[in-house]
Amino acid sequence: MPLLTTQSARSYGLGIYVAQSLGFESIATQTASGSGTTITFNSIPSTYKYLQLHSYFALTNNDTDLNIRFNGDSGTNYTKSQVYSSGTPSSSLQGTSSSRGLTSIAGPVWYGNSTSGFVSTITYIFDYAASDKVKTHHTLTGGSIDTSGIGQGIFARMGLWNNSSDAISSMVLTSTGGNIISGSHFALYGIGG
Repeated sequence: MPLLTTQSARSYGLGIYVAQSLGFESIATQTASGSGTTITFNSIPSTYKYLQLHSYFALTNNDTDLNIRFNGDSGTNYTKSQVYSSGTPSSSLQGTSSSRGLTSIAGPVWYGNSTSGFVSTITYIFDYAASDKVKTHHTLTGGSIDTSGIGQGIFARMGLWNNSSDAISSMVLTSTGGNIISGSHFALYGIGG
């Protein structure tokens, strides 16, 4: 007899498997069009255990990221760290950290030409509705920037929003340079009710 007889294939990633009993519900989706630099999710309900953001995107400028800002807080109330690898056989994991400034979910155009390749990310935002602890998020990013493989690699980013008193009710993703390319897609889900 199997140990688990019901499961959802709709949500898994980063080694995290979500059982059907926890729930996996769509909150909102956004698709970039034109020449915008931001993606906004407002009125995020506080009824879930954590959030999951799926992104598939590219930016027009090289060496840029998507910053993430919660509840309009654009100050230095954030911390981030990351490990990354270029994806070549001889590359090794490297790490950097930043104690202040906006944190970001991805570094898709870390080098190479962003207009010839999209990257995908999954971001977990834990305890987002808590009013007694800082908010943490983890992102895994991977992609190949152009058809010859230049710029392919992986990032794992971890971030904190150092606000322990406010639940997250909105988030804005903002390009650090250039536009978000038309057709980029972002989907926000709530996990567990």
